[in-house]
Amino acid sequence: MGELGERLRWMDQARGVAILLVVMHHSMTWVADFGLTVPPALSAFDDIVSPFRMPLLMFLSGILVPRALSKPTRAYAMGKLRAIGWPYLLWSVIFLVVTGTFTLSLVPNILLFPPTYLWYLWFLLAYYALAWLLARAGVPPLWPALVAMLASGFAPEDYRMSRFLFLLAFFLLGWAWSRRGPVRWSAPIRRLAIGAGLAAAVAVSAMSVAGVQVRYEPAYAWGVVGLIVAVATVLPGKALGRAPMPVEYVGRNSIVFYVTHYTLIWMLDSLLIAAAGWRAAWAVWMIGVGAAMVVGTLFAMLRTRAPLVGWLFEWPASTRASALR
Repeated sequence: MGELGERLRWMDQARGVAILLVVMHHSMTWVADFGLTVPPALSAFDDIVSPFRMPLLMFLSGILVPRALSKPTRAYAMGKLRAIGWPYLLWSVIFLVVTGTFTLSLVPNILLFPPTYLWYLWFLLAYYALAWLLARAGVPPLWPALVAMLASGFAPEDYRMSRFLFLLAFFLLGWAWSRRGPVRWSAPIRRLAIGAGLAAAVAVSAMSVAGVQVRYEPAYAWGVVGLIVAVATVLPGKALGRAPMPVEYVGRNSIVFYVTHYTLIWMLDSLLIAAAGWRAAWAVWMIGVGAAMVVGTLFAMLRTRAPLVGWLFEWPASTRASALR
């Protein structure tokens, strides 16, 4: 396995951890939304990791930009629409229908202002479109990343504009990171980067637990950058030396776990809390997380074996599109 394989393995591992943390977070939020008291320990853990989940996912996606841009323009655009745009549209409708909140008036929102948990995919599609424009214009990603980060501090919260710009900065930073090639630091510099990065991340996590609003805040982005630098420095050298890990499988099939978990957890909590009257928050939370991971694994296994299941997560490519890819 070459450098690309190593890169993908460590990225799958990091992405899998981030997706698992997203599932845990959403299971906790539904516990609260259905009227149960979230255990303090669970809330504290969520505060510790909350600043890092989505920026890490965007950074990892940005690393893949050069590989995607190496394809013809048509293949680039169609690939993103099939693998990101299609599951975004489909599962937005599924969630709204299942929860009984779908109306025709929401259809424009699905296209323009994402009304569900799938805003992440909408952002990602927009970021890849912007990356293509920047590449065509010959603009390197680092300066737009800095501009996006600064602008996020002044942008309004309406339509998640501030969040959009903040996460765009990490997507572009991932692209910039991939352009510089593998890290070739000396051992002392490497240890310093890892130690300083982890220390910054711990400091931001501590402020988050203390009640400071650090998530999506540019004033505290240094802690998020620190963790990402540490992860991107440590994991690539470790990935090949390990047997495949369950979390790596989750990362490789992240789209499956991401789009399915939220609707499933809502259905379970509706049954357990609203219908059956369960009041044990820990039990409901763990059942939600466990069921989301089990069902996600089943879907991931079936998506390549059953064409109809595969359609839930990616629009099938035409023969010509397959050739272009």
